[in-house]
Amino acid sequence: MVKPAGVLRNQRILYPTGLKKPLRIIFIGESAIDKGGPRQEFFHLVIEQLVRPEYGLFREEKESREWWFNVARSSLINGNDDESFLVGLVLGLAIYNSIILNLRFPLVIWKKLLGNYPGGSFRERKNYVLRLEDVIATFPIVGANLQYLLDYKGDVEKDFNQFFEVARDVFGVTTSVDLIPNGSQIPVTNQNRELYVEKYVDYLLNKSIENQFNSFSKGFKLICEGKFLELFRAEELELTVCGQPTIINTEELEEICEYKAGFSKNHPYIKEFWKLVHSLSQEQKKRLLFFTTGSDRTPIGGLKTVGFIIQRNGSDTEHLPTAMTCYHVLLLPKYSSVAKLKRKLLLALENEKGFGMM
Repeated sequence: MVKPAGVLRNQRILYPTGLKKPLRIIFIGESAIDKGGPRQEFFHLVIEQLVRPEYGLFREEKESREWWFNVARSSLINGNDDESFLVGLVLGLAIYNSIILNLRFPLVIWKKLLGNYPGGSFRERKNYVLRLEDVIATFPIVGANLQYLLDYKGDVEKDFNQFFEVARDVFGVTTSVDLIPNGSQIPVTNQNRELYVEKYVDYLLNKSIENQFNSFSKGFKLICEGKFLELFRAEELELTVCGQPTIINTEELEEICEYKAGFSKNHPYIKEFWKLVHSLSQEQKKRLLFFTTGSDRTPIGGLKTVGFIIQRNGSDTEHLPTAMTCYHVLLLPKYSSVAKLKRKLLLALENEKGFGMM
């Protein structure tokens, strides 16, 4: 793994003179030229490791299936969080090197990175709705409960028996956090429920992850800072980093495909290949795109900007199809039957991770 020297020294962030140079990745034991594929593969593998639940940096929210900072870690952090800083740094490097990542962060994370999180008085309805919508999008059940509390027509204090506090789980131990001074003794009423929701949302999206997010943001902005970020809205930044999580249109992929070493658009074998590809599930189509290009996301410009090449790789064989992700080339043997083609291709797609030859 690339280890940038001099980024952290005695908890002091130094200017990354070497990090803003073009990144070239070489896998040990591989002779591939990095035209983009090995970089894509490298970042995919690094991100996949960094967000693994056993490392405790992030957790997957069950309802939204998006990643959120692990709140329990905040009890272990006093100031800088080097691990969260590293994730932000990797994210910044990926953007700087034009790499698309499969990140499942909620939109509010991108808003916070850009610093355009709605401010002003929370009681102003416009800003209030925006902030509550962020909670609803990220934590659907919590958001729905908060909205229900605000819309409730009865006696909130009597019927809810809720106080200005929030339960917090720290490695299986539940503790209570006051949302305002002496909050555990102050009941939520019809008159103060908007203040309660304001404090709850601020705790959930800001205070509970403050150290982790600040370190994450520092790592990201060490690479991407200044005028660069001013060009984006949160939705645009998310698209730049993650591409479009749209349905893979293999008909479009067939249209832009090029052929080498004896294959052509009208070759009977190629026609059977595309008939097979079009019949695959969306998950299998994503695996094919990842297998050949190193990413299963569609760039902002669509699949036509990806480039996709099928090259004949010999006659009938027991070897699986392989790929040169650096050139977006699928190396496809001419198997003796369509049934064998399907069997070999699906087996290759099931084992698409890693950078090697089979």
